[in-house]
Amino acid sequence: MTEQESNLSETLSRIKAEYQSRYGMDMDEWSAVMMADNQKAFDEIRHWLARHFEEARKLRATFKGSIKQVTFASDKQAFLYSLGRLIPPSVCALVLGICCYVYMSTYKDYQELERLVDAYANMPLYEQIVVDGQLTKEKGVTYLVLSPAKAGKHRIGKTYEYDSRNKVVKVPLKRQQ
Repeated sequence: MTEQESNLSETLSRIKAEYQSRYGMDMDEWSAVMMADNQKAFDEIRHWLARHFEEARKLRATFKGSIKQVTFASDKQAFLYSLGRLIPPSVCALVLGICCYVYMSTYKDYQELERLVDAYANMPLYEQIVVDGQLTKEKGVTYLVLSPAKAGKHRIGKTYEYDSRNKVVKVPLKRQQ
């Protein structure tokens, strides 16, 4: 017999004897084998539970030292404490959000103006007409009102010159400096 067979035989004999002494009945060989397997499984479970209980105990000890409990005399005190804890980050988030909104809206407006200036390269020349020009509306149509210019007295946004030879109206946009 090998040592393992000897240990198995001894374990089975011990189980049978314990059963005999406890219940006063004989146990067959297969029942003893099943009891031995069950005991081994339960021993593994007990070992696993003991190991996890020890880990849980260590974790409880760790948390117990790191958690600071705060108690208050009234609900008002608790509310004011929470406001003191939450208002600074909330205000920071709000200010940051407003700054982002202002930046993005200004950036979008700037992009729109830049697109307009790029699309209409002559736009700066029309600035004086836009500033000084007089508009009138008749029958749903808007007109720019200009008067004929006297010789050499051009007023940007106010006067025009008629070229009868080419049959066109010339509107002064900018004076040469």
